[in-house]
Amino acid sequence: TEAVLRLHGEMAEHLVDLDTLTAWGDDLRSMVDTLPPGPRQRAAPSKDLIKIQEVIDERRELLPMVAALRDAMREQSALDFGSQMSLAARLVVSNPEVVTAERTAFRAVLLDEYQDTSHAQRVLLRSLFGEGADPSLTVTAVGDPMQAIYGWRGATAANLAAFVEDFPSTEGPAPKKQLTTSWRNPPEVLDLANGVSDAVLGTAEDRAVAQLEPRPAADAVRSCPARLSRD
Repeated sequence: TEAVLRLHGEMAEHLVDLDTLTAWGDDLRSMVDTLPPGPRQRAAPSKDLIKIQEVIDERRELLPMVAALRDAMREQSALDFGSQMSLAARLVVSNPEVVTAERTAFRAVLLDEYQDTSHAQRVLLRSLFGEGADPSLTVTAVGDPMQAIYGWRGATAANLAAFVEDFPSTEGPAPKKQLTTSWRNPPEVLDLANGVSDAVLGTAEDRAVAQLEPRPAADAVRSCPARLSRD
């Protein structure tokens, strides 16, 4: 049951129908058997590639149940979160009058926690307020690619990086600003945090997030004497 619900939700969040998923799965499964082996690879597919085929086979067995679930939900007028996002995205893509009405109603849009949006939500928001169709419309997104925690329901931090192209200004890609000043932590703590982030993200200018900086005139760490407790 959990696998059927999860696959149904992922298909909805990614705007993928049954026929498309079947076709893509068949193509990928065939590629595993027909592509020439890579460097230092044996003639037979590796265990990782065979695992991919097994997942494709498992999904194929689940698809009839996903279809039955979709039909039952439609008959009962029931929606889960993925279905809501999918229907909304398809609605605005195929109905320009809906887009016009929403753009007329909302002239300033703030999208919070944008790193936790899914593909369907990206299509929905981009179709409504993006693509440079209305230069007088103001759209701002706030997010942190290091806090993307809803991947289990189709969210991807890649939407945050794509925002500048999805919501361009009249001069080109939307401007991007990073909030790098820490108003809580002393310089020593930030030096430690930046050392860790450098090891994970590297030091290139195009890394996902820039280094943190202390607030102006930030105080150094104050050491406190240790207290022992009988507890």
